[in-house]
Amino acid sequence: MKKLALLMLFVPTCLLGQVIGDFEQWDSLYTMIYQVPAQNPMRGYPLGWKTDNFLSGGAARIEDGYNNYGVVLYTFYHYVPGRLVYIDRNPRYFEAIQGYYKYELGDADYATAERYVQLTAWANGDTVGSSQLQFDTTSTYQQFTLPFSFPLGDDFPDSIQVVFHTNGLLGVNPTNGYLYLDEVEMTTSVLADDQILEKNVLQVSPNPVQDSFTLKTTMKHTPFHCQLFGLDGRLIQSFTWEGPEIRVESHDLEAGIYLLKVIFEEYTQTLKLVKN
Repeated sequence: MKKLALLMLFVPTCLLGQVIGDFEQWDSLYTMIYQVPAQNPMRGYPLGWKTDNFLSGGAARIEDGYNNYGVVLYTFYHYVPGRLVYIDRNPRYFEAIQGYYKYELGDADYATAERYVQLTAWANGDTVGSSQLQFDTTSTYQQFTLPFSFPLGDDFPDSIQVVFHTNGLLGVNPTNGYLYLDEVEMTTSVLADDQILEKNVLQVSPNPVQDSFTLKTTMKHTPFHCQLFGLDGRLIQSFTWEGPEIRVESHDLEAGIYLLKVIFEEYTQTLKLVKN
């Protein structure tokens, strides 16, 4: 049995979550009830999801998902992998894709068959970040988390693509694994695990903020370059200051979550601010 493998190619306790896959509603034209073993590559698609490959197959509704209905992907023969794609062309900031999964072996006992989720971001046609997570073999639902370093400022992407994929092995017929998925969401943690906070270099108070907040530092002669962003990537305010502290007015901010990008010396950190 393989262990979870995480590969960061480029680049939590959930406070904010955008569910992108509860798999309760399906395209009625192709909806089918899952059968074992898979008999053919006919498939259905949950609303909001699609395939980007003509030969993609094996996406079916299940009634025993983590929470009511779910989806299962399977590989029909070695040339028709199960594949589901979610595309958001108006993305908002998030830090991870989370959800529940289980992976069971199929007719061929190959634990090496690929089954993974891939996340890619684009801005103006260029890839600005991606990450990938491979699933372990398990017969019960487990939570998975795929971290993602979300770019801000000019690199904020104009679209996000989330891909769930299974892949067969040559000569393995007809199926070599079943990947079950449910309750997939984009999440944001309460506060980033930042080095500058761990070292007490920078302190933010209060947080949540009201009409203002204060930044304090023990580095008296170090300039801090700060940019305040909304979750939609919009730059709201920028300023530069040197210690020991500065008061920042926030009474014009609407209630919600904001991202404070702080650059000093060779470090770049992003802090979360909550406005009540």
